[in-house]
Amino acid sequence: MKKYIVFVCLLLSLLLIYNQRFIQNPVIADSVKIQLAMEETINVPKSKLNTLTELHASWWSEAELDGIDQAANLEILFFEGNEAEDISSLKKLTHLKEIYLADNAVSDISALANLELSKLDLSYNQLADVAPLGNITFKGVEGGLDLSHNNISSIKELSSAIFDNTFDYFYFSANNNQLQNLDGIQALSGITEIEAVNNDLRDISNVSTLKDLEYINISNNKIDSLDPLKTIHPETVIASNNNLDSLDGLNISPDKAYYFDFNGNALTDIGELEGMMEGYINLDNTGITDLDPLMSLQKGTLSFKGNIITVSLYEAIKYLSQRGVIIEHDLMPIREMEMMSLLNA
Repeated sequence: MKKYIVFVCLLLSLLLIYNQRFIQNPVIADSVKIQLAMEETINVPKSKLNTLTELHASWWSEAELDGIDQAANLEILFFEGNEAEDISSLKKLTHLKEIYLADNAVSDISALANLELSKLDLSYNQLADVAPLGNITFKGVEGGLDLSHNNISSIKELSSAIFDNTFDYFYFSANNNQLQNLDGIQALSGITEIEAVNNDLRDISNVSTLKDLEYINISNNKIDSLDPLKTIHPETVIASNNNLDSLDGLNISPDKAYYFDFNGNALTDIGELEGMMEGYINLDNTGITDLDPLMSLQKGTLSFKGNIITVSLYEAIKYLSQRGVIIEHDLMPIREMEMMSLLNA
């Protein structure tokens, strides 16, 4: 009888251990159960946690990350929109490769130091200090770093980050911050896309070494020169609402299609666009009076709204239209020129 009682007690103990709730945090526990397709009433056993490599736990309204460190083999984490402040539990998750923490209340990212990541989304948080990013290794095939909508005034600390040359695609976004320059971006040597819209940028000299850069959006800043682009040849340049008066720094290859947006700059010279044969060009509200550099354009769209249409501009627009280029312009000035042309015929 004693042996039977001992056996029953041992069996009950094993069952209790097996079904023990290793994660006390109900949000994390429930997210794990959903991810593992477990019954709602069953606690998450350690054996199951060890198989978990990806977790979706976004938009629970209010949630923290405590307990997530029990999922020791986690590689991909989605934890967006939870108003989380403390991410210290991530420090132990050394297998993490992708972390998505957008729309939280994070101000301290020291737990991310020394991780090896391909994608990191920290947008819409309360970051001012991004020094721990300097201790991250970025490695993968497709990756990105999103710091947009924070309170960041410097990314200089990025200069010590390790960037592996395995990436085919890597984006960087720092929209809606307080950056005055991009010092530190040079560490991301294989970067292909940059967005730094709505900052206080005056200087983009640090992009001059980014040989793989294909796309850059630096709209709504105070940039007065594109000269740093002359050695890297990006095919998409969006620089609307800056302080540009010329496009020095652009290099056009006739066998490529380009996307350029310079809306809202007081341009006096677009000579650098000469030779462009295909693509999109936005010259709205620039005050340009000479379109001769675009006479080689054969295919694409030219937006030319908000400019005074002179006779010479009208003739240039007419010529480009006849070649098949789509011209977006203010209707009334062109109609007036057409009427004048008919009257003078």
